[in-house]
Amino acid sequence: MAQAVSRLSRLRASHVFRQYLMKIEAPDSDIAAVEVLIAGREHKLTRAQAYHKIEQVVWKQALPLITPAGLSLKRRLEVLRHEHERVLSQLIKKALEKPRRKRLHALRLMLKTIRYQTEWLPGRASIKQDVLKRIKPVQALLGRYEELADFRRWGKKLNLTVQARIERDWKRARRRARRVPGELAWLPDVLASGQLWMGVDRNETLASREDV
Repeated sequence: MAQAVSRLSRLRASHVFRQYLMKIEAPDSDIAAVEVLIAGREHKLTRAQAYHKIEQVVWKQALPLITPAGLSLKRRLEVLRHEHERVLSQLIKKALEKPRRKRLHALRLMLKTIRYQTEWLPGRASIKQDVLKRIKPVQALLGRYEELADFRRWGKKLNLTVQARIERDWKRARRRARRVPGELAWLPDVLASGQLWMGVDRNETLASREDV
């Protein structure tokens, strides 16, 4: 599903780029250039039947057995929690050593996964809200840097008149994003504590495809 929807990521980013240019009051010629870019990407997706292919993936989706029969949801969450703790710790360590864009992007995707699962999974409301409150702004900082890195590249390609402004915003976002890994040491500890998510009773197993 993620692979199918990823076809639309560049188109979405292009729309965000247009909104950004409008916000900084870029001239109409710059906005028009991005609109041409958007139209080209929409045409390419339509020609490749991307929307139809995504629809097919949605209709063909089935609920797989994500755990062996007899394994409780609580145990599944424990396994998932430990795996997230391990991967997140590694990503933070690598990003601290060299805060390159790809490493920060990988860290952002991991934070997004943890955030969405925390929003959905059962757990202690007070702890969940505190974690979400701390994750969201950090995720936004990394997302902003990722967006501006694309805007900077596209601005050069399109020879936009506001390229200098894009460069300034990109450098500011990069400085902020590179500080993020050093501010995330608390999150692996929260995952390790086991207090963030709470599963069901061990005797309650996950539903099978037939049950659904």
